[in-house]
Amino acid sequence: MPVFKWSAINLNTEIFYGTDFAVSQIELIQLLQRRKLGLMRCKIQRKDLYASKLAILDQLNFFHDLLALLNSGMPLPQVLQLFLNQTKNQSLRCMIGYLLYQVQDQGQNFGLALQQFKTVFGSLVVIVLQAGFNVGNLAQALRHVCTYLENKLQMQRELRRAILMPVLTLILFLVIAGVVFTVIVPQFTSIFNSSKMALDHSTQIVIAISDFLRSRQALISLFAIWLAGLIFYILIKTNFGKNLWHHFLLYLPVIGALIRYQSLFSFLQAAALLLDGGVPVVDAFEYANLAIHNVVLQKQSISMTKLVEQGTSIALAMQQVAPNFFTNEVIAIASVGEESGSLGVVFNRSSEVYQQRFKARLHMLLALLQPVLIIGLGLLVALLIFAIYMPIFNIPAIME
Repeated sequence: MPVFKWSAINLNTEIFYGTDFAVSQIELIQLLQRRKLGLMRCKIQRKDLYASKLAILDQLNFFHDLLALLNSGMPLPQVLQLFLNQTKNQSLRCMIGYLLYQVQDQGQNFGLALQQFKTVFGSLVVIVLQAGFNVGNLAQALRHVCTYLENKLQMQRELRRAILMPVLTLILFLVIAGVVFTVIVPQFTSIFNSSKMALDHSTQIVIAISDFLRSRQALISLFAIWLAGLIFYILIKTNFGKNLWHHFLLYLPVIGALIRYQSLFSFLQAAALLLDGGVPVVDAFEYANLAIHNVVLQKQSISMTKLVEQGTSIALAMQQVAPNFFTNEVIAIASVGEESGSLGVVFNRSSEVYQQRFKARLHMLLALLQPVLIIGLGLLVALLIFAIYMPIFNIPAIME
């Protein structure tokens, strides 16, 4: 899949640069001529251009527009050609160019052509689109994908808004503390040293902290912390370390519940998307397991999937291997959905419930964290007033 990085010129002698998919340099020249550009030079881009994941908003806009054009009755190759001429996102344009080439010139199945972009769009999205295309209902699959991406984007934005204020408060706290201990306290220290006055214990602690933060030992300690963090990061990348760390996280108060809720609604949402897209139950569960990021819970879900594949009912499989992950509510709903043949619908509704519970727990945690930081900042100021200014008030008496 050659991707060319090119420079071109128009009739007004303006220079343009870009990246596009093209089978050959001749096809690249023709592509640029349709844009009224003349090729100056080009070279083949790196082969891993399709390895990076496309932003959720870009995916959503692309699939929304694709759905609208397909609903208007426009053939798929013509839709892709229109996108190729109008899309400004270089990575997306290269992908569209490849899809158009495979579908129009090579006569390949659109679903098979999408296989190349699992890392770009995500496995779940590609599987649903493949299933929808194979049964002749690509538009319905696109609607499910758009709904899934909209929910994912909304969740992402809500999390960012919720985390923003505590993070800003923490940064403010660290900046104020750093300025106080490295700039303000040393000025008072020189006053205390010149007056040769006796300092109480709290003042000595504040001065000691200030001296430490301005010393070489602080840099050594910072490097030691960074090194420990690096070792920890490398450790949790191993299977043993990741398994141990994820076990530990599940037993933490509040954090453990957050991880369980997040994993549960991610699994249910992914399974609902795949089931509504026409993917068989076992295959849907296998791909939905990839949406669970905690390896402990993922192993439980994989064990449940294997039992279902062997013929066990979904509710019974959930209850046998993962009762601490799949709650009684989910097990009951799965039983109803399996009997009524509406498993995708009930999973989708359940995912919304657990998504709301996850948001509520997260907002509660962040709502407690921000006042703690503000109180900590207030205590820091109070400590400085007591430890620094009180000795200054005693200086006149000592001078007498």
